Amino acid sequence: MLLLLALVLAQSPGAMLQKVDRQEDLNDLLEEHFDAVCGALKSGQRSLGPALTDPDAHPALKEIVWASACSLRALKLQGTGKKRTVHFLWEVEGRDATGARLSERGEADGEVRQEKGQWRISAFRDGPRQTVRREGPRFVERAQEAGLVLPPRTEEQTMAELQSGGLTVRDFDGDGRPDVVALDGRRAWLFRNAKAGFGREPLLEAPKGKVLTSAIAGDFDEDGDPDLVVTAFRDVASWVFRNDSGKLVEVGRLAPGGRLQSGVASDFDSDGHLDLVLLSYPLGTTLPSDPLKAENGDPLVFLKGNGKLGFAAWPQLAKGLTHRWSLAAMSVDLLGQGRPQLYVANDFGDNDLWRFQSDGGVQNVAAEYGLADPGNGMSVDVGDLDNDGRMDLYVANMFSKAGTRVLAGASTKPEVMARLQKFARGNTLYFSESDGGYVEAAQALGVNRGLWAWGSLVADLDDDGRLEVAVANGFYSHPKRKDL
Repeated sequence: MLLLLALVLAQSPGAMLQKVDRQEDLNDLLEEHFDAVCGALKSGQRSLGPALTDPDAHPALKEIVWASACSLRALKLQGTGKKRTVHFLWEVEGRDATGARLSERGEADGEVRQEKGQWRISAFRDGPRQTVRREGPRFVERAQEAGLVLPPRTEEQTMAELQSGGLTVRDFDGDGRPDVVALDGRRAWLFRNAKAGFGREPLLEAPKGKVLTSAIAGDFDEDGDPDLVVTAFRDVASWVFRNDSGKLVEVGRLAPGGRLQSGVASDFDSDGHLDLVLLSYPLGTTLPSDPLKAENGDPLVFLKGNGKLGFAAWPQLAKGLTHRWSLAAMSVDLLGQGRPQLYVANDFGDNDLWRFQSDGGVQNVAAEYGLADPGNGMSVDVGDLDNDGRMDLYVANMFSKAGTRVLAGASTKPEVMARLQKFARGNTLYFSESDGGYVEAAQALGVNRGLWAWGSLVADLDDDGRLEVAVANGFYSHPKRKDL
């Protein structure tokens, strides 16, 4: 884990690793016991016997009568000897007496105690908790029956392919129905939206050993319909497609862009033409120079559009251009200037906010506006989440239970610890203030724990006039969790 590596580098490596190993060995034993507690709750027990816990030393379910899923973990683990203090994080999903779906989740402080070589929960003091009720499934999977699925792969997928996969939604054929371009790493596919469902058409296949990474749609020739740019990984020239009456025709290539991951189209210089910014991520070719502030990636590629499907290098070099590990970006006017800026989510370090100046210059002003947001930036989206007429900013980072637990028992320089804690804390929510500044509120509102978050979306998902935030998360698992 890179967060642990950063902590070790800041201290005596041998002593720190031994301490962490001892704690995580204990945590592995505790998790076996916690899983037994969850198993009892899922089997219908609501008052667990002394073989598992002391009286009431476990999550008390208020409304769930049938539990289908349960998670109980140590977020903090402190002390020595046969009695340790624990800060628990728990969640149980199931059904209430009416059959409605709901989840009960919360935090608790407590203790675990070792007796006759076995660890068990000896105290559980309930803390903040929340109940979320869903009368039925909010979303129903229809992709298969609608034909909106990628064909099965016969060849083994690489890690670069699995961590890529661009998608864009536009009405490419002008029939009033949105179509989809989706990538599976090796190929790009166009899904045409017909009344009876989607028809799949091959669009592009990557050269051998290369990976398609993103699809960027925009009216680059200003004829009223969306065109397309497809980027790729490992020194491949990006493909430019013109929309000819609904047919996407390759008409050119951009200069090879290195280790491209994604891109954004917007009129950044307010000249009436769409421009491009391409992001790079050196996955599989190197390791971050610093897990907390890596600057050995690639700089952004700024391209000025001419409105005729042509792009040229930006006329002025950006001030403060850094070599980041960039994953995602958003074009939005966060500064109230009447023209867009570019907010970039970077892995292993600070994020960037690029301001495009009237003289053609580009400057990174994220630190100036308090939006640097150090962390493992995975994605970014915007919306007026507090209904005050100003755009707010939500960034997906990574919440780490293990990282939080390790840091709770560690010591290092205050400035290093603050940065480490920010990395482990999870997602970030910046509310826009009336004075032009931003205030961070994700932890206070409980929207920071998106787990290993890869993507985030701000949208009104239940049509009630208020915006929600959806987070996609997950990663490969392994029987030996310490290897993650």
